[in-house]
Amino acid sequence: NYLSQRLNAWKQHPLDIAVVGSSGVGKSTFINCLRGVEAEDEGAADVGVVETTNEPTPYEHPDFSNLKIWDLPGVGTPNYLHASYLEKVQFQRYDFFLILCRTRFTENDLWLASEVKKNNKRFLFIRTNVDTDLYNEYEDHPSTFNEDEVLERIRNNCLEYIRTVDSDAEVFLISGHLKYRVRFDFGKLNETLLRDYPSLKRESMILSM
Repeated sequence: NYLSQRLNAWKQHPLDIAVVGSSGVGKSTFINCLRGVEAEDEGAADVGVVETTNEPTPYEHPDFSNLKIWDLPGVGTPNYLHASYLEKVQFQRYDFFLILCRTRFTENDLWLASEVKKNNKRFLFIRTNVDTDLYNEYEDHPSTFNEDEVLERIRNNCLEYIRTVDSDAEVFLISGHLKYRVRFDFGKLNETLLRDYPSLKRESMILSM
């Protein structure tokens, strides 16, 4: 009946998740890892040593056909300055945001998180490239190196800044490379997305009505 159809309509409603961040933080690499594909596989997001994403590009999640993961151009580049970024990437079309950061927390990261909150949308903060950070830390301090301590230091540094925007913000430490999907916080990130997926779809449907 009609009521039953409306109650279950959210299950068919599309969900658009935007992957955002500065240029070079590994957005395309992360999307490939999330989808379980290598950079050279057919349908993979383009990756490279220079900016490869020139316009918002959607990719389907392998397990959820109604879930689109959008690869957005890097913020803060000459073509995508703060003043015009939101309009150029069609900011309002996305239901949820994954903000990616590499190495130190930047003004771009803070600006993105603030804009997401200002527009009453939700985000997760993802710190990429931690495998390289661990390698460099070991090279610099081989006798005192402790992986858990290094990861905790990175996490606390991110939380210190991101929680000035959202006191409940979560930080996930990952490497974007497929071989590291079982390490760091990648499993926890996947679980969080799967846990929140139904409620995000409901919210998206309600807001679109």
